Amino acid sequence: MNSEISGLIKQLAVDAVNARKPADIVFGSVISTAPLRIRTDQKIILEENCLILCRSVTEHYVDMSVAELTDTAAGYDLTHSHGYSGETALSNHKDVEPHSHSYSGHTAQWGFVVPPHSHKVKGRKKVLLHLGLKTGEKVIMLRLGGGQRFLVLDRAEEPYTEGEWAD
Repeated sequence: MNSEISGLIKQLAVDAVNARKPADIVFGSVISTAPLRIRTDQKIILEENCLILCRSVTEHYVDMSVAELTDTAAGYDLTHSHGYSGETALSNHKDVEPHSHSYSGHTAQWGFVVPPHSHKVKGRKKVLLHLGLKTGEKVIMLRLGGGQRFLVLDRAEEPYTEGEWAD
């Protein structure tokens, strides 16, 4: 990955020299994400095919070491029983007058109780970073030599967040 970025930066430098126009810093605002479109401060709209995105502005996975406890989950009681009732079929025994019996009751209590608890989360975990650009975000770009391609370096402000955050 680092060699790809290093190679890209070297190519940018060569392109800038060859085009006799150095790379420029350009600011812009994201106006759509699918497809990605960015409006520069000069009001030029850049289409997705003109943009090269750094990892700092894309959703991607990373390995992360963690050693945490989950929030404590409330306990719960899963014990239960069932009621039943009914009537037997008519008796057809030759020595007894036909009759039936009614019955009702409850099954034995069954199940289990789960006490309040938490879990350890420890080790190296694969984590998705939600760093993809969102409409309205301000970005910092590098205009590559010749002015036809733009490297989106980062946001100019804090990223918009939507997730749950611990206090």
